[in-house]
Amino acid sequence: MRSVKLIVGVVGAVLTFQSVAHASGGCGPAYHRGPYGYCRPNFRPGPVGPRIGYYYPGQGWWYRNHYWGGRYRWHGYWRYR
Repeated sequence: MRSVKLIVGVVGAVLTFQSVAHASGGCGPAYHRGPYGYCRPNFRPGPVGPRIGYYYPGQGWWYRNHYWGGRYRWHGYWRYR
């Protein structure tokens, strides 16, 4: 009987002193702690700038650091006018 009370007491003490782990670290939703302790967003920024082979209305097609007015397919490649 004494060993049962001791086991119940130890298990109760262990369960009492457990804490819940907070994944966000107090930063809020969609943020986490960075390597230096600052809050950072949970996404990775993508490339910024014109996309190659994308048509911009009023500008034309972006390719090789400038805009091209028109293009058409020629032997499996794009040709520009």
